[in-house]
Amino acid sequence: MLIKDYLPLKTQMNKDNATSFKDILVLFDLLKNINQHETHYLKQMYSQNAENFEDCIDFISSIKLINIISTQIELSSQLSKFLLRRPDENEIRELILNKLLNKRNVFVWEYLEKFSASEGKYIFEPQILENLRFSNLRNLLIELEFVFYNPDLRFYEISEKYLPLFTNLVKEHKISPENLKLIIEEQERIGKYAEFEVVVYEQARLSSREDLLSKIEHKSLEDSTVGYDIRSFTLQNNEDVTERFIEVKAISKFEKKFFMSRNEVEKSKIYRDNYYLYLLPVVGKYIFDLNNLIIIQDPSDKIFNGQEWVIECEQFSIKKNENE
Repeated sequence: MLIKDYLPLKTQMNKDNATSFKDILVLFDLLKNINQHETHYLKQMYSQNAENFEDCIDFISSIKLINIISTQIELSSQLSKFLLRRPDENEIRELILNKLLNKRNVFVWEYLEKFSASEGKYIFEPQILENLRFSNLRNLLIELEFVFYNPDLRFYEISEKYLPLFTNLVKEHKISPENLKLIIEEQERIGKYAEFEVVVYEQARLSSREDLLSKIEHKSLEDSTVGYDIRSFTLQNNEDVTERFIEVKAISKFEKKFFMSRNEVEKSKIYRDNYYLYLLPVVGKYIFDLNNLIIIQDPSDKIFNGQEWVIECEQFSIKKNENE
């Protein structure tokens, strides 16, 4: 991990004075139901149901959900809109977790980098001093259901449903070649299972045309260079049939991010309306959420010419000009 790439949270967070999820729920309930956001008044109300008001305020401020202006608490626009929706505990848990993990905080990543890949899991068996040092942060992550303790094997483990999110996050940080190799291998396995899931989905979608079912092809199993994973079909209103070239991307439920190769982009430009991206959320190890499958027809136009997606170049292909 490159320390200079991170913006530390407040000193309290770096000392592991993280708050508890119960305290956050109490504070959010007050912010949602009380218009008076003066700190002294909020503290009085908060203290009836929870402790450590200052730690809770500091933590929520550190993840940029509130600002302290003089004696007033000002909600960020994100938090204001979020609380208007009357979120349940799971939605609050996901908001806090995403804000916490996506803040480039030295202390948080010092803890998370201690988890090592082992047989498709990420585990951490801390020493006594490590347990003490990270105790508050660890307890918060347990409350947020991101980490759990395995009492039989005596180590902490990243929860199965958050493995895709954790995998995406650690890839953005400096990790050992051994761990990177294991991460890439696991991502490839998840991607392949996602393709199998989409093949079954396509068979169900075309079930009214038994003559087409046997013609659905899982192309990536035999040729990884074609620029798509599955060849299927689209039924037109006039009962004509056109080919559908499907590229499957397994994505995190919590972050809609994926990568396209140059070959995939070129093929999407060639096939245009016949080329489809299927973005399949991962909700557990080899478990997918088909109800929230995102299907994008003609991504060369919808993604590259639209405003909905942010495109970033993460690496360049460079070769020496031999003509010089």
